[in-house]
Amino acid sequence: MKENNWTDETVDSLSNCAFISICCNSEIKKNYIEEVKHETDEHWFSKPHLNVLNVDFDDVTENVLETKYGQAIGITIEQAQQIVDFIMDRYSKGVENWYIHCRAGRSRSAACGQFLIGYLKQFTDDVKDNDFIKDKTNSLVLKKLLEAYNVSCT
Repeated sequence: MKENNWTDETVDSLSNCAFISICCNSEIKKNYIEEVKHETDEHWFSKPHLNVLNVDFDDVTENVLETKYGQAIGITIEQAQQIVDFIMDRYSKGVENWYIHCRAGRSRSAACGQFLIGYLKQFTDDVKDNDFIKDKTNSLVLKKLLEAYNVSCT
């Protein structure tokens, strides 16, 4: 984000862009990422913005998983609903450029990307499948996003 000069001060001007930032929950972040890996896990933007959604859940395929680093919490249906609502709202506002990230950039963000591709295909033929996304998707995240979307459509 920094190389594009996209910061909390400039992101509001990017009206054609939407950002979904996924980080770990605080227990795993503290006990594993910071204390074991000596790294950070932070959202791209720290302030609230209409075109940014920050959510925190761990990269697990169960609702709750006990680990030696603490309790890993998977995506909740409420978080999935937040993501679905954000995508639907931003798309209705004309957003064409989507940026989704998680710590490794392979599983949680891939599930959001796969859901986004499926959602956008309803409205346009310009969306292409992405084999990288299909191979890496976190199954719990995708399942909850689809559940939340089905609730939104009823």
